[in-house]
Amino acid sequence: YMLAIAVSMSAERGISNLKFGCIIADVPWPYQPTSGTPKDSGRVSYPTMRIEDIAALPIHKIAAATSVLLLWTTPVFSAEGHATAICKAWGFRPVTYTYWVKMTTKGGPVYGVGYWFRGGVEPVLIGSRGKSFRTNERGAFFAPRRGHSVKPDDVHVLAERHFPEPRLELFARRLRPGW
Repeated sequence: YMLAIAVSMSAERGISNLKFGCIIADVPWPYQPTSGTPKDSGRVSYPTMRIEDIAALPIHKIAAATSVLLLWTTPVFSAEGHATAICKAWGFRPVTYTYWVKMTTKGGPVYGVGYWFRGGVEPVLIGSRGKSFRTNERGAFFAPRRGHSVKPDDVHVLAERHFPEPRLELFARRLRPGW
């Protein structure tokens, strides 16, 4: 996981006591296959974690007294309350959501997978610690879907525009300068 690399790099630089003003997390949610078929069991291409283990990560120790959490989630983990529970366990107060409306490369809406509805959006739970932040951003952004679990840069841009440094991304799929 990129978390281990970031912590290791921070310790090498002598900044292991650094407190982050903005944290983006794309946690490895524990999806379970529904039918046990190879198609279902192969949905996730990376190791996942149990909800309890995600919640137990000591994120509260690396978050600044005034900070923001942007927690990528899915409608299932949001509806079941897991995203909110993790936000609170990490020392943040859940305050709102923004949504990624997934688009095709040709600009049309994505017709995704799902059980009740075909998913075309992905929520980001926003948590606050300390003072509140206000933005004039819309509650959703439209961006093309890329590879499995590859997130658009829009959330990083939003964070860089409105939320305090230093910034950290947990479970990043790729490195981003300044994070």
